[in-house]
Amino acid sequence: MTNPVLEFTAAYKAAVYEKNADHFTSLYSKQVRIFDAWDVWSIESFAVWHKTAEDWFSSLNSERVVVDFEDIRFQLGDQFCSGSAFVTYSAVDATGRKLRALTNRHTWILEKVDAAWKVIHEHSSAPADAETQKVLSKFESSTL
Repeated sequence: MTNPVLEFTAAYKAAVYEKNADHFTSLYSKQVRIFDAWDVWSIESFAVWHKTAEDWFSSLNSERVVVDFEDIRFQLGDQFCSGSAFVTYSAVDATGRKLRALTNRHTWILEKVDAAWKVIHEHSSAPADAETQKVLSKFESSTL
């Protein structure tokens, strides 16, 4: 039996590096719900998710993003699968030099539809300090 979370993470990594919004969003259900860590409370539309991916990839200009997954955990059922991981996004220049990196926590729920696994829910997060209410992100930059 294949592992849909491992297949998803490999395809996700490739689509992001390619900056291919169509490939990237093909991993998601048309009824996807996204709780992203940036800017908006939730994304409830596949079209909005696709536009978000296009905007992200076009903002990179000549940079690419290398995605690394750590501590992937999953539970597999017949129709649904859940997974979680620590995900690091590293921006690299044309020579492959790392410019900066950010690590988030991600959780996915995938549904099997017509033998294909699609993400129906994604949640990315970072903890917040209880006293300051500031997000405790893991960010590194080679320019700092």
